[in-house]
Amino acid sequence: MSGLFMDNDGNRDWKKIGYHARSAFAVLLSLAVLVGGAWFVYDKANTAYTEYKTADDYPGPGGKAVLVTIPAGASGGDIGDVLVEQDVVKSRKAYLKASKKNEQADKIQAGTYRLQTQIPATQAVEGLLEPKNLVRNQVTIPEGLWMSEQFELLSKRTKIPVKDFEAAAKDPQALGLPEWVGDSAEGYLFPSTYEIGQQPTAKSILTLMAKQFTTVANRNDLEAGAKELDRKPEEIMTVASILEDEAVGKDQAKVAGVIYNRLDRWMPLQLDSTAHYQLQIPMNEPLPKGFKEKGTDNSFNTYANAGLPKHPMNAPGEDAIKAALNPEDSDYLYWLTVNFKTGETKFAETYEEHQKNKAEWEAWCKTAKDKSGCPVG
Repeated sequence: MSGLFMDNDGNRDWKKIGYHARSAFAVLLSLAVLVGGAWFVYDKANTAYTEYKTADDYPGPGGKAVLVTIPAGASGGDIGDVLVEQDVVKSRKAYLKASKKNEQADKIQAGTYRLQTQIPATQAVEGLLEPKNLVRNQVTIPEGLWMSEQFELLSKRTKIPVKDFEAAAKDPQALGLPEWVGDSAEGYLFPSTYEIGQQPTAKSILTLMAKQFTTVANRNDLEAGAKELDRKPEEIMTVASILEDEAVGKDQAKVAGVIYNRLDRWMPLQLDSTAHYQLQIPMNEPLPKGFKEKGTDNSFNTYANAGLPKHPMNAPGEDAIKAALNPEDSDYLYWLTVNFKTGETKFAETYEEHQKNKAEWEAWCKTAKDKSGCPVG
């Protein structure tokens, strides 16, 4: 050996050898640290990326704003699927897990919501429960409208053609109504205020209304209550529709009792409201002369026919349904509103008493400025 590791006498210089050995080891150690550190960083980053790609949930903080529509009747799984499709949550599993942990999740309503893409599922559930995120598109259906009037109002509000609503209503059971409703949805599209979403269809709106009817019917034990009265549920609804037109407030239960008394005696109900429905003319217009004696082939002519019409004539509200289920027991066979301004209604057990009430009504009509509901001529 010569040169680098030799002393002046030609002998090995162990100090120089040791120094350079330590230097080489230090370099190798530094390289090892650098390589090892790089591998550690890479391994951690790769692990984090892999976990991100394979995780069931997004970590947040969220991406762009997005409008998400939750359809009527959607289950938790359905909502999860919608959110995944819109890239709001990463997986259906994550949404279901988050909704299970949130006790309020079952209160999520149908509608359109402002959310963000790629957010944690817990944040998505909270977002759907926040009223401020709901994009309002409401429509209000008043009580007592004929189905044709409901469709006109809905068409005006949504720009959906009336014929689309008529087509959707042809199959009441497809809307979710009970089998006993039969082949007409008249009276069962419940009057209320509805969130109809941003792109509603005739069927989606009518389905909401049918679902609300079922909710109200169940809340009031409609089928069981009808059975207690020895009536069918559709008969209760027909009576409720009559009450919606013929009485208000506390008088509704009283009038219900009169209706059942007349039905039990097979006395014609003799109602202008059912006749106006049959002819589809407003209540403030007079009935055609001779109509009351004609039309025995139509159950809505309750002058010429005994018994109830074949189905409801309008959509009654919950108060009218309650009154039809809870009639006031009495011996009355007649009722008459004698003052349309105050709504005062008088009841009678005999025809003679009823004629006295009729005279009072006619006297009021002579002085009333508004002659709506008064005799013509």
